Amino acid sequence: NTSIDFFNLLVTDELLELIARETNIYAEEVFLSGATKEKSRITRWKDVTVEELRIFIGLVLHLGTIRLNRLQDYWKTHRLFNLPAFKNYMSRDRFMLIFRCLHFSKNPLPGQEKSTDSLYKIRPLIDYFNSRMSDVYYPGKELSLDESMVLWRDRLIFRQYIKNKRHKYGVKLYLLTEPDGIVQKFAVYTGTGTIHKQEVKKPKAVVEYNNFMGGIDRKDQMMAYYPCERKTMRLYKKLGIHIIYMSLINSFFIYKKFMLERQVLEKLLPETEGPSIEKNQMPAKHVPKKILKPDRGKHMHIEDAQFVTKIR
Repeated sequence: NTSIDFFNLLVTDELLELIARETNIYAEEVFLSGATKEKSRITRWKDVTVEELRIFIGLVLHLGTIRLNRLQDYWKTHRLFNLPAFKNYMSRDRFMLIFRCLHFSKNPLPGQEKSTDSLYKIRPLIDYFNSRMSDVYYPGKELSLDESMVLWRDRLIFRQYIKNKRHKYGVKLYLLTEPDGIVQKFAVYTGTGTIHKQEVKKPKAVVEYNNFMGGIDRKDQMMAYYPCERKTMRLYKKLGIHIIYMSLINSFFIYKKFMLERQVLEKLLPETEGPSIEKNQMPAKHVPKKILKPDRGKHMHIEDAQFVTKIR
C-alpha cells in the first residue's frame, strides 16, 4: 500500500530483467566491435543486474528534481555543486557506461535483414506498457485520444511540428487517457497520416469528448514539473526513459485514487479494541467511572467536567 508498490506494479521485475538482459547483450556488442579504445569505459564493463538497474532508474528520475547542464555535473565535488546523493549510490563512470549501453531490443545480427519497424528498438517497452496497463487497471468511460510531444530536434524522418505544444518539434505520441491524466494506452506516430473529418454539426460524442480531453494536458503538466529526459544521440533511449516516466506518473495517479478510498474507509471503520462492538454496547474506552466529589464548593474540576460532557 505504499507508493513504491504502485510503481513496482507497472515497472515490474519482468520488465527490468528484459532491460538488463538487452543492455548486457548490447554492451558485449560494443566491446567486441573493435571501435573502442584501450582505456575506454566499456573495457571495464560488468553485467548490470536488476537491483543495480533500479538504482540507475532512480538516479535518472532524480535528474528531473535537480536541473544541471550536463550529466557529469551531478558528480562534481566542488563545494558549490556537491550532490552526495548521486555518488553515494553509483559512480559517475558506471552511470555513464550504463546510460551508453542502455538497450531494450536486440539489434539485427550481421547479414540479417533489418526490421521494417522503425520503432523496433523501443517496441518491447511500448508493448509492455500497453499490455501492463490493460492487465492492472480498468479505466472509466470518459476517455480521450489526443497528441503529445517528446522533444527531439535532430534529423528524423517522422519528426513533427505542432504549433501549440510545449515542445513544438519532436516525436508525436497518440495517447488514450482518463480525465485525471492516467495513460491507458499510447502509440508513436511514424508517418502513417491522420484522418480529417468535415462535420456540419457537432455530434454529441464530440461534445462529450471535448469535456473530458484534459487528461493529456494533465499528464503533460505533471511530466513538465520534473523532466528527467536528457539530451542524447539515440532517440530510442529518450523514448525508453519517457515510457518509464509515464509509468511513474500513472502509478502516482493510481496511488492517489486507491489511497483516497482507503483513507475514507479508515475513517468510517476506525480501529477497535478486541471483538466487534455490538448494538447498544459502549466501547470499553467510554465506560463511565466514578467522579470524586470536588473539594471546593459545587464546581467540578475541569478534567471531570470534560469527561462528563463526553459521556453525555
